[in-house]
Amino acid sequence: MLALYYAPGSAAIAPQAVMEELGLDYELRLLDRATRAQKAPDYLALNPSGRIPTLIDGDLTLFETGAILLHLIGAHPGARPGAALAPAPGGRDHALFLQWLFHLTTTPQVTFHEYFYPERWAAGPEDEPRVRAAGIARLEADFALLDQAVAGETSFLASGFSALDLHLAMLARWSRDMPRPMWTWPNLARVIAAAAARPAFRRTLARQGLTWPEASPLAV
Repeated sequence: MLALYYAPGSAAIAPQAVMEELGLDYELRLLDRATRAQKAPDYLALNPSGRIPTLIDGDLTLFETGAILLHLIGAHPGARPGAALAPAPGGRDHALFLQWLFHLTTTPQVTFHEYFYPERWAAGPEDEPRVRAAGIARLEADFALLDQAVAGETSFLASGFSALDLHLAMLARWSRDMPRPMWTWPNLARVIAAAAARPAFRRTLARQGLTWPEASPLAV
């Protein structure tokens, strides 16, 4: 049995969307961030980083979004025929998939912390606007880089739809209140629109009690 520890709107969106795409049976286990449940001793015993998400797969406990995605894709490829979410290992397309997955999880996903939680890096309350502005600038620079890297018409990779597209849709939702949300870059907009419209992504948002941003021209 698969179980995913999550908080609504967190980085658990991408792993959950992958499980939905693969047609897997799974349980959602809610963490209340308002009470800092992710820092409680019982959760820290599973995930010492105190971050979200964490996946339970039988006797395996796994954290880090990228690791969870790769495990789900590799360990459960046949749950739904034709639902491959990564190129076959060993080739150029798979190498590019890994490159961009690692980039998404270590660059924009991390930089969003400066945007959402500037107090963690600010010298004081008066310094928080500077930290947030710096985070926004770095995110916008990375969105421009990603926009140039889009290789497919409605997918990030030229080889077709993959878990990267679901991850991009998650990050795009995080960007909804930024001065320039991710979907204002034209190539990214096509990819995000296609991913956000997929039934699996819609089910993920619904199960977390979320909606796609109404301000987005890609509203689903």
